[in-house]
Amino acid sequence: MIALGSFTRANMRANTSVDLRKNIVVYMDLFASRDQQREPYNWGYGTGQLMAWTYKAPPTIAAKYPEKAERPGYTYYGNYGESWNPVANLEKGGFTERIRDEMLINLRPKWELIPGLNLKGQFSYRVSSGADKQDRDSYIFFDYFTNQKTGRDFTAVKTAGATNRSSYYYIGGNLDYDRTIGDHRVNAIAGYSREMTNSDAWTEKGLISYFGKLYYSYADRYLLEAGIRRDGSSLFAPGRKWGNFLL
Repeated sequence: MIALGSFTRANMRANTSVDLRKNIVVYMDLFASRDQQREPYNWGYGTGQLMAWTYKAPPTIAAKYPEKAERPGYTYYGNYGESWNPVANLEKGGFTERIRDEMLINLRPKWELIPGLNLKGQFSYRVSSGADKQDRDSYIFFDYFTNQKTGRDFTAVKTAGATNRSSYYYIGGNLDYDRTIGDHRVNAIAGYSREMTNSDAWTEKGLISYFGKLYYSYADRYLLEAGIRRDGSSLFAPGRKWGNFLL
């Protein structure tokens, strides 16, 4: 299992900021990764079932026998179930390989219009994809003592394909005002956001939001807060996709 089993991961991450002007800055985050896993194919059951057959195998079952002169180059394995011999599955049962890729980019511009008044934005995009591969050559089992065919033959398996593709994007912006005059402090924010998730070729989920919020405090002792938002979701029924909320 050690010979056929492996797992590797490679990551890359970058964070930076760019000053376009004295009052305009853009923050950027980038992340990319790849996971690659390999394990015994084992009739499509993987390592877990192979371990179970190993523990359940009777102690009288031979892992494999010496080579015979009349069949050079052929390996005889002990008969166990329907070709459940763990050593046979490791050596002749092929492998499964899985690759998973993920990439994320995040951009956050900020523009200070006047002191205390900022226009902020955000764009995020994440995509995940993968590919699975199964590879097994055909193999016919013969009994060591009788040279008769036994067990369940390994048929050739050669499959590969993309899987687990999904994507997500977010775009939004808000206007933020913060001002303090003596004991009075005012903070107001108004914004918009849009999200879309694609979990497969047929499933899409979207959300759109408009929101506004006002904070007022006096002498850091008294606080007044009010807010409103309007959300629309693709998950809601036709005619009921939008809702208003007071905060």
